Amino acid sequence: MNNKSYLFFLLFFFVLPVIAEDLIKQAEDLYQKGKYDESLKICIKIKQIYPGSDWDLFAHLLTAKIYEQKGENEKAIKEYKKIISVFKDNIYTEEAFFYIAKLRTKMGQDANAVKAYETYIQKYPEGKYIILAIFNTGLIYKQKANYSEALNKFNQILKKYNNDFWFYNWAAIYSGHIYAEKGDYDRAIEYYDRVIKKENNESLIALSNLYKGMIFIKKKDYENARNTFQQILKTTSSFSEEAMLGLGEVYLNSKEYELANEIYMSLLEIYPQTIWRKYAEDKLKNIKKFIEKK
Repeated sequence: MNNKSYLFFLLFFFVLPVIAEDLIKQAEDLYQKGKYDESLKICIKIKQIYPGSDWDLFAHLLTAKIYEQKGENEKAIKEYKKIISVFKDNIYTEEAFFYIAKLRTKMGQDANAVKAYETYIQKYPEGKYIILAIFNTGLIYKQKANYSEALNKFNQILKKYNNDFWFYNWAAIYSGHIYAEKGDYDRAIEYYDRVIKKENNESLIALSNLYKGMIFIKKKDYENARNTFQQILKTTSSFSEEAMLGLGEVYLNSKEYELANEIYMSLLEIYPQTIWRKYAEDKLKNIKKFIEKK
Protein backbone atom coordinates (compact mmCIF):
# COMPACT_ATOMS: atom_id res chain seq x y z
CA MET A 1 0.00 0.00 0.00
CA ASN A 2 1.55 3.34 -1.06
CA ASN A 3 1.51 6.42 1.18
CA LYS A 4 -1.50 8.04 -0.54
CA SER A 5 -3.56 4.88 -0.26
CA TYR A 6 -2.56 4.50 3.37
CA LEU A 7 -3.49 8.10 4.15
CA PHE A 8 -6.86 7.63 2.44
CA PHE A 9 -7.40 4.44 4.44
CA LEU A 10 -6.67 6.26 7.71
CA LEU A 11 -8.85 9.20 6.72
CA PHE A 12 -11.83 7.12 5.63
CA PHE A 13 -11.85 4.49 8.35
CA PHE A 14 -10.53 6.37 11.38
CA VAL A 15 -10.44 10.16 11.06
CA LEU A 16 -13.82 10.87 9.38
CA PRO A 17 -15.83 8.65 11.76
CA VAL A 18 -14.20 10.34 14.77
CA ILE A 19 -15.04 13.78 13.36
CA ALA A 20 -18.60 12.69 12.61
CA GLU A 21 -19.16 11.26 16.09
CA ASP A 22 -17.75 14.44 17.60
CA LEU A 23 -20.08 16.59 15.51
CA ILE A 24 -23.07 14.43 16.45
CA LYS A 25 -22.19 14.77 20.14
CA GLN A 26 -21.83 18.54 19.82
CA ALA A 27 -25.20 18.81 18.08
CA GLU A 28 -26.91 16.63 20.72
CA ASP A 29 -25.38 18.58 23.61
CA LEU A 30 -26.49 21.89 22.14
CA TYR A 31 -29.98 20.49 21.54
CA GLN A 32 -30.23 19.35 25.16
CA LYS A 33 -29.20 22.83 26.32
CA GLY A 34 -31.91 24.43 24.16
CA LYS A 35 -29.41 26.01 21.76
CA TYR A 36 -31.40 24.92 18.75
CA ASP A 37 -29.99 27.24 16.10
CA GLU A 38 -26.40 26.28 16.94
CA SER A 39 -27.32 22.60 16.92
CA LEU A 40 -29.08 23.04 13.60
CA LYS A 41 -25.96 24.52 12.00
CA ILE A 42 -23.96 21.44 12.97
CA CYS A 43 -26.70 19.15 11.61
CA ILE A 44 -26.52 20.97 8.27
CA LYS A 45 -22.76 20.50 8.23
CA ILE A 46 -23.09 16.77 8.95
CA LYS A 47 -25.56 16.38 6.08
CA GLN A 48 -23.18 18.14 3.70
CA ILE A 49 -20.09 16.14 4.70
CA TYR A 50 -21.66 12.68 5.14
CA PRO A 51 -24.58 12.41 2.68
CA GLY A 52 -26.41 9.08 2.77
CA SER A 53 -24.62 7.88 5.90
CA ASP A 54 -26.01 6.88 9.28
CA TRP A 55 -24.72 10.21 10.59
CA ASP A 56 -26.71 11.98 7.89
CA LEU A 57 -29.77 9.99 8.95
CA PHE A 58 -29.34 10.96 12.60
CA ALA A 59 -28.81 14.59 11.60
CA HIS A 60 -32.19 14.53 9.84
CA LEU A 61 -33.82 13.11 12.96
CA LEU A 62 -32.24 15.71 15.21
CA THR A 63 -33.15 18.44 12.73
CA ALA A 64 -36.78 17.33 12.87
CA LYS A 65 -36.75 17.46 16.66
CA ILE A 66 -35.17 20.91 16.60
CA TYR A 67 -37.89 22.22 14.31
CA GLU A 68 -40.51 20.69 16.64
CA GLN A 69 -39.03 22.57 19.58
CA LYS A 70 -38.97 25.78 17.56
CA GLY A 71 -42.63 25.33 16.61
CA GLU A 72 -41.77 24.99 12.91
CA ASN A 73 -43.88 21.89 12.48
CA GLU A 74 -44.07 21.80 8.69
CA LYS A 75 -40.28 21.85 8.49
CA ALA A 76 -40.15 19.05 11.07
CA ILE A 77 -42.59 16.98 9.01
CA LYS A 78 -40.46 17.59 5.92
CA GLU A 79 -37.44 16.14 7.74
CA TYR A 80 -39.41 13.12 8.93
CA LYS A 81 -40.58 12.51 5.37
CA LYS A 82 -36.96 12.56 4.19
CA ILE A 83 -36.12 9.93 6.79
CA ILE A 84 -38.87 7.74 5.31
CA SER A 85 -38.18 8.36 1.63
CA VAL A 86 -34.41 8.85 1.40
CA PHE A 87 -33.27 6.34 4.01
CA LYS A 88 -35.34 3.23 3.28
CA ASP A 89 -36.39 1.02 6.23
CA ASN A 90 -33.98 2.54 8.74
CA ILE A 91 -34.12 2.42 12.54
CA TYR A 92 -35.97 5.76 12.68
CA THR A 93 -38.63 5.05 10.04
CA GLU A 94 -41.28 3.95 12.52
CA GLU A 95 -40.63 6.99 14.69
CA ALA A 96 -40.89 9.25 11.65
CA PHE A 97 -44.29 7.83 10.62
CA PHE A 98 -45.63 8.27 14.15
CA TYR A 99 -44.32 11.79 14.69
CA ILE A 100 -45.77 13.02 11.42
CA ALA A 101 -49.19 11.96 12.74
CA LYS A 102 -48.50 13.50 16.13
CA LEU A 103 -47.49 16.81 14.58
CA ARG A 104 -50.55 16.84 12.32
CA THR A 105 -52.65 16.46 15.48
CA LYS A 106 -50.77 19.27 17.19
CA MET A 107 -51.40 21.51 14.17
CA GLY A 108 -55.13 20.79 14.27
CA GLN A 109 -55.02 19.00 10.91
CA ASP A 110 -57.35 16.24 12.07
CA ALA A 111 -58.03 14.61 8.71
CA ASN A 112 -54.32 14.44 7.88
CA ALA A 113 -53.55 13.25 11.40
CA VAL A 114 -56.03 10.38 11.16
CA LYS A 115 -54.64 9.41 7.76
CA ALA A 116 -51.09 9.45 9.16
CA TYR A 117 -52.05 7.45 12.25
CA GLU A 118 -53.91 4.88 10.15
CA THR A 119 -50.81 4.53 7.94
CA TYR A 120 -48.70 3.93 11.04
CA ILE A 121 -51.20 1.41 12.45
CA GLN A 122 -51.23 -0.51 9.16
CA LYS A 123 -47.44 -0.55 8.80
CA TYR A 124 -46.59 -1.24 12.44
CA PRO A 125 -49.39 -3.33 14.03
CA GLU A 126 -46.96 -4.38 16.77
CA GLY A 127 -45.00 -1.11 16.83
CA LYS A 128 -43.79 0.60 19.98
CA TYR A 129 -46.24 3.49 19.46
CA ILE A 130 -49.21 1.36 18.38
CA ILE A 131 -51.43 1.81 21.42
CA LEU A 132 -50.86 5.57 21.44
CA ALA A 133 -51.63 5.74 17.72
CA ILE A 134 -54.89 3.82 18.19
CA PHE A 135 -55.87 5.91 21.23
CA ASN A 136 -55.10 9.26 19.57
CA THR A 137 -57.05 8.25 16.47
CA GLY A 138 -59.99 7.33 18.70
CA LEU A 139 -59.81 10.72 20.40
CA ILE A 140 -59.89 12.56 17.07
CA TYR A 141 -62.89 10.54 15.91
CA LYS A 142 -64.62 11.28 19.23
CA GLN A 143 -63.97 15.01 18.94
CA LYS A 144 -65.40 14.94 15.43
CA ALA A 145 -68.49 13.06 16.72
CA ASN A 146 -67.61 10.07 14.55
CA TYR A 147 -68.66 7.82 17.39
CA SER A 148 -68.67 4.49 15.58
CA GLU A 149 -65.03 4.85 14.53
CA ALA A 150 -64.07 6.20 17.95
CA LEU A 151 -65.67 3.23 19.69
CA ASN A 152 -63.96 0.89 17.24
CA LYS A 153 -60.55 2.28 18.25
CA PHE A 154 -61.27 2.30 21.98
CA ASN A 155 -62.61 -1.25 21.81
CA GLN A 156 -59.40 -2.37 20.14
CA ILE A 157 -57.57 -1.16 23.23
CA LEU A 158 -60.07 -2.76 25.60
CA LYS A 159 -59.79 -6.12 23.82
CA LYS A 160 -56.05 -6.28 23.25
CA TYR A 161 -54.28 -4.01 25.72
CA ASN A 162 -55.86 -4.72 29.10
CA ASN A 163 -52.38 -4.81 30.63
CA ASP A 164 -51.69 -1.24 29.57
CA PHE A 165 -53.31 0.32 32.58
CA TRP A 166 -53.67 4.01 31.63
CA PHE A 167 -54.85 3.53 28.05
CA TYR A 168 -57.26 0.74 28.99
CA ASN A 169 -58.95 2.80 31.68
CA TRP A 170 -59.29 5.93 29.57
CA ALA A 171 -60.57 3.91 26.60
CA ALA A 172 -63.31 2.61 28.93
CA ILE A 173 -64.13 6.09 30.24
CA TYR A 174 -64.22 7.73 26.80
CA SER A 175 -66.41 4.90 25.50
CA GLY A 176 -68.75 5.58 28.41
CA HIS A 177 -68.83 9.26 27.46
CA ILE A 178 -69.77 8.39 23.89
CA TYR A 179 -72.66 6.18 24.95
CA ALA A 180 -73.81 8.85 27.40
CA GLU A 181 -73.75 11.40 24.56
CA LYS A 182 -75.80 9.01 22.43
CA GLY A 183 -78.33 8.61 25.26
CA ASP A 184 -77.53 4.93 25.74
CA TYR A 185 -77.13 5.22 29.51
CA ASP A 186 -76.99 1.52 30.30
CA ARG A 187 -74.08 1.01 27.90
CA ALA A 188 -72.38 4.09 29.36
CA ILE A 189 -72.58 2.58 32.86
CA GLU A 190 -71.30 -0.73 31.50
CA TYR A 191 -68.17 0.95 30.14
CA TYR A 192 -67.57 3.10 33.22
CA ASP A 193 -67.66 -0.14 35.22
CA ARG A 194 -64.84 -1.56 33.10
CA VAL A 195 -62.27 0.71 34.73
CA ILE A 196 -59.81 -1.61 36.45
CA LYS A 197 -60.43 -1.98 40.19
CA LYS A 198 -56.99 -1.89 41.79
CA GLU A 199 -55.55 -0.11 44.81
CA ASN A 200 -53.24 2.07 42.76
CA ASN A 201 -56.10 3.11 40.49
CA GLU A 202 -58.08 4.94 43.18
CA SER A 203 -58.41 8.23 41.30
CA LEU A 204 -59.73 6.77 38.05
CA ILE A 205 -62.09 4.43 39.90
CA ALA A 206 -63.55 7.45 41.70
CA LEU A 207 -63.79 9.38 38.43
CA SER A 208 -65.58 6.58 36.61
CA ASN A 209 -67.98 6.21 39.55
CA LEU A 210 -68.59 9.95 39.48
CA TYR A 211 -69.60 9.75 35.83
CA LYS A 212 -71.72 6.70 36.62
CA GLY A 213 -73.52 8.60 39.36
CA MET A 214 -74.28 11.42 36.92
CA ILE A 215 -75.76 8.90 34.50
CA PHE A 216 -77.99 7.51 37.25
CA ILE A 217 -79.29 11.05 37.81
CA LYS A 218 -80.08 11.35 34.11
CA LYS A 219 -81.94 8.05 34.36
CA LYS A 220 -83.80 9.41 37.41
CA ASP A 221 -82.45 6.43 39.31
CA TYR A 222 -81.77 8.47 42.42
CA GLU A 223 -81.22 5.55 44.76
CA ASN A 224 -78.31 4.17 42.74
CA ALA A 225 -77.00 7.69 42.18
CA ARG A 226 -77.01 8.36 45.94
CA ASN A 227 -75.31 5.05 46.70
CA THR A 228 -72.65 5.70 44.05
CA PHE A 229 -71.75 9.16 45.35
CA GLN A 230 -71.76 7.97 48.96
CA GLN A 231 -69.45 5.11 48.00
CA ILE A 232 -66.96 7.61 46.59
CA LEU A 233 -67.07 9.66 49.79
CA LYS A 234 -66.59 6.57 51.96
CA THR A 235 -63.72 4.97 50.05
CA THR A 236 -61.51 7.77 48.71
CA SER A 237 -60.59 11.42 48.94
CA SER A 238 -60.45 11.69 45.16
CA PHE A 239 -63.23 13.82 43.63
CA SER A 240 -64.91 14.17 47.00
CA GLU A 241 -66.05 17.73 46.26
CA GLU A 242 -67.68 16.59 43.03
CA ALA A 243 -69.25 13.60 44.78
CA MET A 244 -70.81 15.96 47.33
CA LEU A 245 -72.17 18.09 44.50
CA GLY A 246 -73.63 14.99 42.91
CA LEU A 247 -75.19 13.94 46.19
CA GLY A 248 -76.69 17.40 46.58
CA GLU A 249 -78.15 17.11 43.09
CA VAL A 250 -79.72 13.76 44.00
CA TYR A 251 -81.45 15.26 47.02
CA LEU A 252 -82.59 18.26 45.01
CA ASN A 253 -84.12 16.08 42.33
CA SER A 254 -85.71 13.94 45.02
CA LYS A 255 -87.13 17.14 46.60
CA GLU A 256 -85.31 16.37 49.83
CA TYR A 257 -84.38 20.02 50.23
CA GLU A 258 -83.16 19.92 53.83
CA LEU A 259 -80.70 17.15 53.00
CA ALA A 260 -79.55 18.98 49.86
CA ASN A 261 -79.07 22.14 51.94
CA GLU A 262 -76.98 20.16 54.45
CA ILE A 263 -74.76 18.71 51.73
CA TYR A 264 -74.00 22.06 50.06
CA MET A 265 -73.36 23.73 53.43
CA SER A 266 -71.00 20.91 54.37
CA LEU A 267 -69.15 21.28 51.08
CA LEU A 268 -68.49 24.97 51.74
CA GLU A 269 -67.41 24.28 55.34
CA ILE A 270 -65.09 21.38 54.51
CA TYR A 271 -63.68 22.94 51.33
CA PRO A 272 -63.81 26.74 51.80
CA GLN A 273 -61.53 27.27 48.77
CA THR A 274 -63.48 24.96 46.47
CA ILE A 275 -63.75 25.96 42.83
CA TRP A 276 -67.42 25.02 43.14
CA ARG A 277 -68.18 27.72 45.74
CA LYS A 278 -70.36 29.90 43.50
CA TYR A 279 -72.19 26.88 42.15
CA ALA A 280 -72.92 25.64 45.69
CA GLU A 281 -73.96 29.11 46.87
CA ASP A 282 -76.39 29.44 43.95
CA LYS A 283 -77.86 26.04 44.79
CA LEU A 284 -78.30 27.11 48.42
CA LYS A 285 -80.21 30.22 47.33
CA ASN A 286 -82.56 28.10 45.22
CA ILE A 287 -83.03 25.60 48.05
CA LYS A 288 -83.96 28.40 50.41
CA LYS A 289 -86.74 29.46 48.01
CA PHE A 290 -88.00 25.87 47.78
CA ILE A 291 -88.04 25.51 51.57
CA GLU A 292 -89.85 28.84 52.02
CA LYS A 293 -92.57 27.71 49.61
CA LYS A 294 -93.28 24.55 51.60
